[in-house]
Amino acid sequence: MREQTNLTRYVLAALGVVAISSLACTSQTTGDLGNLEFYYVADDEVGNFNKPIAVGAKLDLFVRDAGAGGDRDVSLEAASTDDEGIAKISEFSGNKMIIEAVSDGSFEITVSAKVNSSGEVEEDKVDMLVRTPEVLELRHTCGESGANKGYYLAGSDIYVPFELRLEDGQNVIGYGVYPMENTEGLTRDESHVGSQYVKYQAADAPGTTTISSTIDETTLDVELIEAGSIDGMVLGADEDIDLKLDQGNLRYILPTIGGSPVCQARTEFKAISNNPENCSVKVVLEPGDFANVDYTGSGWLEIEGLAKGDCAVSVSIPAANGGEGVTQEFNFEVDE
Repeated sequence: MREQTNLTRYVLAALGVVAISSLACTSQTTGDLGNLEFYYVADDEVGNFNKPIAVGAKLDLFVRDAGAGGDRDVSLEAASTDDEGIAKISEFSGNKMIIEAVSDGSFEITVSAKVNSSGEVEEDKVDMLVRTPEVLELRHTCGESGANKGYYLAGSDIYVPFELRLEDGQNVIGYGVYPMENTEGLTRDESHVGSQYVKYQAADAPGTTTISSTIDETTLDVELIEAGSIDGMVLGADEDIDLKLDQGNLRYILPTIGGSPVCQARTEFKAISNNPENCSVKVVLEPGDFANVDYTGSGWLEIEGLAKGDCAVSVSIPAANGGEGVTQEFNFEVDE
Protein backbone atom coordinates (compact mmCIF):
# COMPACT_ATOMS: atom_id res chain seq x y z
CA MET A 1 0.00 0.00 0.00
CA ARG A 2 1.64 3.21 -1.09
CA GLU A 3 -0.16 5.18 1.60
CA GLN A 4 2.64 4.14 3.95
CA THR A 5 5.35 6.78 4.32
CA ASN A 6 8.80 5.92 3.06
CA LEU A 7 10.19 6.32 6.58
CA THR A 8 7.70 3.83 7.95
CA ARG A 9 8.70 1.29 5.34
CA TYR A 10 12.40 1.89 6.04
CA VAL A 11 11.88 1.22 9.73
CA LEU A 12 9.89 -1.95 9.14
CA ALA A 13 12.53 -3.34 6.84
CA ALA A 14 15.45 -2.34 9.04
CA LEU A 15 14.03 -3.92 12.15
CA GLY A 16 13.34 -7.11 10.24
CA VAL A 17 10.16 -7.65 12.20
CA VAL A 18 7.81 -7.80 9.25
CA ALA A 19 8.07 -10.28 6.41
CA ILE A 20 7.69 -9.02 2.86
CA SER A 21 4.40 -10.80 2.38
CA SER A 22 2.88 -9.27 5.50
CA LEU A 23 3.61 -5.76 4.28
CA ALA A 24 1.44 -6.37 1.26
CA CYS A 25 -2.25 -5.63 0.82
CA THR A 26 -4.60 -7.96 -1.03
CA SER A 27 -7.43 -7.64 -3.54
CA GLN A 28 -10.14 -10.16 -2.78
CA THR A 29 -13.62 -11.27 -3.78
CA THR A 30 -16.06 -14.01 -2.89
CA GLY A 31 -16.66 -16.56 -5.63
CA ASP A 32 -19.89 -16.72 -7.62
CA LEU A 33 -21.20 -19.61 -5.50
CA GLY A 34 -20.39 -17.90 -2.19
CA ASN A 35 -18.29 -20.77 -0.85
CA LEU A 36 -14.70 -19.62 -1.32
CA GLU A 37 -12.81 -16.34 -1.29
CA PHE A 38 -10.21 -15.56 -3.96
CA TYR A 39 -7.38 -13.11 -3.31
CA TYR A 40 -3.95 -11.96 -4.55
CA VAL A 41 -1.26 -9.56 -3.36
CA ALA A 42 -1.90 -6.01 -4.59
CA ASP A 43 -0.41 -2.56 -4.09
CA ASP A 44 -2.81 -0.45 -6.20
CA GLU A 45 -6.60 -0.34 -6.49
CA VAL A 46 -6.86 -2.84 -3.65
CA GLY A 47 -10.67 -2.69 -3.66
CA ASN A 48 -10.84 -3.72 -7.33
CA PHE A 49 -10.33 -7.48 -7.60
CA ASN A 50 -10.95 -7.75 -11.32
CA LYS A 51 -7.91 -5.86 -12.58
CA PRO A 52 -6.75 -7.50 -15.82
CA ILE A 53 -3.66 -9.72 -15.89
CA ALA A 54 -1.04 -8.69 -18.44
CA VAL A 55 -0.67 -10.91 -21.51
CA GLY A 56 2.38 -13.11 -20.89
CA ALA A 57 2.34 -12.54 -17.12
CA LYS A 58 1.68 -14.87 -14.21
CA LEU A 59 -0.44 -14.22 -11.14
CA ASP A 60 -0.41 -16.10 -7.83
CA LEU A 61 -4.05 -16.51 -6.84
CA PHE A 62 -4.97 -17.78 -3.37
CA VAL A 63 -8.16 -19.35 -2.01
CA ARG A 64 -9.69 -19.59 1.45
CA ASP A 65 -13.05 -20.49 2.94
CA ALA A 66 -15.57 -17.66 2.63
CA GLY A 67 -17.09 -18.27 6.05
CA ALA A 68 -16.42 -16.45 9.28
CA GLY A 69 -13.88 -17.52 11.90
CA GLY A 70 -10.14 -17.68 12.20
CA ASP A 71 -9.44 -21.05 10.56
CA ARG A 72 -10.37 -20.54 6.91
CA ASP A 73 -7.48 -22.48 5.37
CA VAL A 74 -8.19 -24.78 2.43
CA SER A 75 -6.26 -27.18 0.23
CA LEU A 76 -6.96 -27.08 -3.48
CA GLU A 77 -7.98 -30.38 -5.07
CA ALA A 78 -8.69 -29.09 -8.59
CA ALA A 79 -8.30 -25.84 -10.52
CA SER A 80 -8.92 -25.04 -14.16
CA THR A 81 -10.01 -22.33 -16.58
CA ASP A 82 -12.73 -22.50 -19.20
CA ASP A 83 -10.46 -21.18 -22.01
CA GLU A 84 -6.78 -22.04 -21.94
CA GLY A 85 -6.25 -19.91 -25.03
CA ILE A 86 -6.84 -16.89 -22.78
CA ALA A 87 -5.44 -18.11 -19.44
CA LYS A 88 -4.46 -21.42 -17.88
CA ILE A 89 -3.57 -22.79 -14.46
CA SER A 90 0.07 -23.86 -14.73
CA GLU A 91 0.19 -25.41 -11.25
CA PHE A 92 -1.54 -25.45 -7.88
CA SER A 93 -0.72 -26.65 -4.37
CA GLY A 94 -1.94 -25.84 -0.90
CA ASN A 95 -4.24 -22.86 -1.30
CA LYS A 96 -2.31 -21.26 -4.20
CA MET A 97 -2.66 -21.56 -7.96
CA ILE A 98 -0.50 -19.89 -10.62
CA ILE A 99 -2.39 -18.34 -13.53
CA GLU A 100 -0.60 -17.82 -16.85
CA ALA A 101 -2.19 -15.15 -19.04
CA VAL A 102 -2.04 -16.08 -22.74
CA SER A 103 -4.13 -13.62 -24.77
CA ASP A 104 -6.69 -10.82 -24.43
CA GLY A 105 -10.12 -11.85 -23.21
CA SER A 106 -12.13 -12.97 -20.21
CA PHE A 107 -12.07 -16.39 -18.56
CA GLU A 108 -13.61 -18.30 -15.70
CA ILE A 109 -11.70 -20.19 -13.02
CA THR A 110 -13.34 -23.21 -11.40
CA VAL A 111 -11.86 -24.76 -8.26
CA SER A 112 -12.62 -27.35 -5.63
CA ALA A 113 -10.94 -27.20 -2.25
CA LYS A 114 -11.02 -29.09 1.03
CA VAL A 115 -11.63 -26.90 4.09
CA ASN A 116 -8.92 -27.92 6.52
CA SER A 117 -10.98 -27.34 9.68
CA SER A 118 -14.04 -29.38 8.59
CA GLY A 119 -12.73 -31.70 5.88
CA GLU A 120 -15.61 -30.67 3.61
CA VAL A 121 -14.94 -30.10 -0.09
CA GLU A 122 -16.28 -26.85 -1.50
CA GLU A 123 -16.50 -25.67 -5.09
CA ASP A 124 -16.55 -22.17 -6.50
CA LYS A 125 -15.72 -20.11 -9.56
CA VAL A 126 -14.66 -16.56 -10.42
CA ASP A 127 -14.34 -14.49 -13.61
CA MET A 128 -11.10 -12.69 -14.50
CA LEU A 129 -9.62 -10.70 -17.40
CA VAL A 130 -6.46 -10.63 -19.54
CA ARG A 131 -5.31 -7.49 -21.37
CA THR A 132 -2.25 -6.32 -23.29
CA PRO A 133 -0.54 -3.46 -21.35
CA GLU A 134 -0.61 -0.13 -23.19
CA VAL A 135 1.21 2.20 -20.80
CA LEU A 136 4.44 1.77 -18.84
CA GLU A 137 5.23 4.00 -15.86
CA LEU A 138 8.80 4.17 -14.52
CA ARG A 139 10.22 6.15 -11.62
CA HIS A 140 13.31 6.56 -9.49
CA THR A 141 13.26 5.56 -5.83
CA CYS A 142 14.58 8.89 -4.62
CA GLY A 143 14.51 12.50 -5.73
CA GLU A 144 11.58 14.65 -6.74
CA SER A 145 8.40 12.92 -7.82
CA GLY A 146 8.25 12.69 -11.59
CA ALA A 147 11.96 13.37 -12.08
CA ASN A 148 13.24 11.66 -15.22
CA LYS A 149 16.91 11.52 -14.22
CA GLY A 150 18.32 9.65 -11.25
CA TYR A 151 21.84 9.08 -9.92
CA TYR A 152 23.15 5.63 -8.94
CA LEU A 153 26.54 4.16 -8.11
CA ALA A 154 28.29 2.38 -10.96
CA GLY A 155 28.72 -1.34 -10.35
CA SER A 156 25.72 -1.57 -8.03
CA ASP A 157 22.35 -3.32 -8.10
CA ILE A 158 19.52 -0.98 -9.05
CA TYR A 159 15.80 -1.40 -8.42
CA VAL A 160 13.49 0.55 -10.74
CA PRO A 161 9.79 0.74 -9.78
CA PHE A 162 7.32 0.26 -12.64
CA GLU A 163 3.59 0.07 -13.32
CA LEU A 164 1.66 -1.40 -16.24
CA ARG A 165 -1.62 0.20 -17.25
CA LEU A 166 -4.20 0.47 -20.00
CA GLU A 167 -4.67 3.78 -21.77
CA ASP A 168 -7.73 4.52 -19.61
CA GLY A 169 -5.55 4.30 -16.47
CA GLN A 170 -6.61 0.80 -15.42
CA ASN A 171 -3.83 -1.10 -13.64
CA VAL A 172 -2.63 -4.28 -15.34
CA ILE A 173 -1.29 -6.88 -12.90
CA GLY A 174 0.91 -9.96 -12.78
CA TYR A 175 4.63 -10.64 -12.82
CA GLY A 176 7.21 -11.67 -15.39
CA VAL A 177 6.41 -9.06 -18.05
CA TYR A 178 9.00 -6.29 -18.43
CA PRO A 179 8.38 -4.15 -21.54
CA MET A 180 11.71 -2.33 -21.37
CA GLU A 181 14.50 -2.36 -23.91
CA ASN A 182 17.90 -3.64 -22.88
CA THR A 183 20.11 -0.62 -22.48
CA GLU A 184 23.86 -0.12 -22.52
CA GLY A 185 25.18 0.19 -18.99
CA LEU A 186 22.34 -1.74 -17.35
CA THR A 187 21.77 -5.49 -17.41
CA ARG A 188 18.41 -6.78 -16.21
CA ASP A 189 18.66 -9.46 -13.55
CA GLU A 190 16.41 -12.13 -15.03
CA SER A 191 16.48 -14.14 -11.78
CA HIS A 192 14.54 -11.33 -10.07
CA VAL A 193 10.84 -11.77 -10.78
CA GLY A 194 8.40 -9.22 -9.42
CA SER A 195 5.49 -6.96 -10.30
CA GLN A 196 6.65 -3.74 -8.63
CA TYR A 197 10.37 -3.47 -9.35
CA VAL A 198 12.73 -4.49 -12.12
CA LYS A 199 16.30 -5.18 -10.99
CA TYR A 200 19.38 -4.17 -12.97
CA GLN A 201 23.11 -4.67 -12.56
CA ALA A 202 24.86 -1.40 -13.37
CA ALA A 203 28.06 -1.31 -15.39
CA ASP A 204 31.27 -0.57 -13.51
CA ALA A 205 32.07 2.53 -15.58
CA PRO A 206 30.31 5.88 -15.00
CA GLY A 207 28.01 7.12 -17.73
CA THR A 208 24.48 8.05 -18.72
CA THR A 209 21.97 5.54 -20.03
CA THR A 210 18.23 5.44 -20.69
CA ILE A 211 15.61 2.80 -19.96
CA SER A 212 13.04 2.85 -22.77
CA SER A 213 9.56 1.35 -22.94
CA THR A 214 8.68 -1.05 -25.75
CA ILE A 215 4.94 -0.27 -25.55
CA ASP A 216 4.85 3.55 -25.41
CA GLU A 217 7.18 6.58 -25.37
CA THR A 218 8.17 6.33 -21.69
CA THR A 219 11.86 6.75 -20.85
CA LEU A 220 13.88 7.02 -17.64
CA ASP A 221 17.43 8.40 -17.53
CA VAL A 222 20.02 6.80 -15.27
CA GLU A 223 23.32 8.52 -14.45
CA LEU A 224 25.97 6.12 -13.13
CA ILE A 225 28.57 7.80 -10.93
CA GLU A 226 31.54 6.84 -8.79
CA ALA A 227 31.40 7.29 -5.03
CA GLY A 228 34.07 9.97 -5.32
CA SER A 229 31.57 12.22 -7.13
CA ILE A 230 29.35 12.43 -4.04
CA ASP A 231 29.61 15.94 -2.58
CA GLY A 232 26.93 16.08 0.12
CA MET A 233 24.00 14.34 1.79
CA VAL A 234 20.42 14.86 2.95
CA LEU A 235 17.96 13.12 5.24
CA GLY A 236 16.09 10.38 3.41
CA ALA A 237 12.79 11.64 4.87
CA ASP A 238 11.86 15.10 6.10
CA GLU A 239 9.08 14.13 8.48
CA ASP A 240 9.00 12.93 12.10
CA ILE A 241 12.53 14.19 12.61
CA ASP A 242 12.19 14.60 16.39
CA LEU A 243 13.82 11.77 18.32
CA LYS A 244 12.10 9.75 21.03
CA LEU A 245 13.64 9.61 24.47
CA ASP A 246 15.00 6.31 25.79
CA GLN A 247 14.78 4.43 22.51
CA GLY A 248 16.64 3.89 19.28
CA ASN A 249 15.51 6.08 16.39
CA LEU A 250 16.23 5.02 12.82
CA ARG A 251 17.10 7.68 10.26
CA TYR A 252 18.23 7.31 6.66
CA ILE A 253 20.88 9.47 4.95
CA LEU A 254 20.95 9.93 1.18
CA PRO A 255 24.24 10.95 -0.48
CA THR A 256 23.92 13.78 -3.00
CA ILE A 257 25.69 15.09 -6.07
CA GLY A 258 25.08 18.74 -6.92
CA GLY A 259 22.14 18.72 -4.51
CA SER A 260 20.43 15.74 -6.15
CA PRO A 261 20.16 12.48 -4.19
CA VAL A 262 22.05 9.33 -5.17
CA CYS A 263 19.54 6.49 -5.04
CA GLN A 264 20.23 3.18 -3.27
CA ALA A 265 23.87 4.07 -2.63
CA ARG A 266 25.91 1.37 -0.93
CA THR A 267 28.99 3.07 0.44
CA GLU A 268 30.66 3.51 3.84
CA PHE A 269 29.16 5.97 6.33
CA LYS A 270 30.56 7.14 9.66
CA ALA A 271 28.73 9.12 12.35
CA ILE A 272 29.40 10.76 15.74
CA SER A 273 27.19 12.56 18.23
CA ASN A 274 28.10 16.17 18.97
CA ASN A 275 25.81 16.10 22.02
CA PRO A 276 26.76 12.81 23.67
CA GLU A 277 24.92 13.80 26.84
CA ASN A 278 21.63 13.87 24.90
CA CYS A 279 22.06 11.23 22.21
CA SER A 280 24.30 8.52 20.83
CA VAL A 281 24.57 7.41 17.21
CA LYS A 282 25.84 4.41 15.33
CA VAL A 283 25.82 3.36 11.71
CA VAL A 284 23.78 0.18 11.28
CA LEU A 285 23.87 -2.41 8.54
CA GLU A 286 21.56 -1.90 5.60
CA PRO A 287 18.17 -3.56 6.07
CA GLY A 288 18.68 -5.79 3.05
CA ASP A 289 17.59 -5.86 -0.55
CA PHE A 290 13.87 -5.62 0.11
CA ALA A 291 12.45 -4.86 -3.31
CA ASN A 292 9.28 -3.46 -1.76
CA VAL A 293 10.98 -0.50 -0.08
CA ASP A 294 12.41 2.52 -1.80
CA TYR A 295 15.84 2.66 -0.19
CA THR A 296 18.16 -0.34 -0.05
CA GLY A 297 21.40 1.58 0.47
CA SER A 298 23.73 1.70 3.46
CA GLY A 299 23.00 5.12 4.96
CA TRP A 300 21.15 3.90 8.04
CA LEU A 301 21.71 5.53 11.43
CA GLU A 302 20.39 4.47 14.82
CA ILE A 303 20.20 7.46 17.13
CA GLU A 304 19.38 6.79 20.78
CA GLY A 305 17.72 9.56 22.74
CA LEU A 306 19.42 9.78 26.16
CA ALA A 307 18.07 13.09 27.50
CA LYS A 308 15.70 15.80 26.30
CA GLY A 309 17.39 18.53 24.30
CA ASP A 310 19.44 19.19 21.19
CA CYS A 311 21.05 16.34 19.30
CA ALA A 312 23.57 17.23 16.60
CA VAL A 313 24.98 14.32 14.58
CA SER A 314 27.95 14.60 12.24
CA VAL A 315 27.84 12.14 9.35
CA SER A 316 30.71 11.51 6.94
CA ILE A 317 31.12 9.57 3.71
CA PRO A 318 34.84 8.71 3.41
CA ALA A 319 34.77 7.84 -0.31
CA ALA A 320 33.10 11.12 -1.32
CA ASN A 321 34.77 14.20 -2.77
CA GLY A 322 37.37 12.28 -4.72
CA GLY A 323 38.30 10.18 -1.68
CA GLU A 324 38.83 13.17 0.62
CA GLY A 325 35.46 12.58 2.22
CA VAL A 326 32.56 14.86 3.03
CA THR A 327 31.00 15.58 6.44
CA GLN A 328 27.68 17.17 7.30
CA GLU A 329 25.86 17.92 10.55
CA PHE A 330 22.21 17.03 11.11
CA ASN A 331 20.24 18.56 13.96
CA PHE A 332 17.48 16.84 15.86
CA GLU A 333 15.51 17.38 19.05
CA VAL A 334 15.13 14.64 21.64
CA ASP A 335 11.65 14.67 23.13
CA GLU A 336 9.38 12.29 24.95
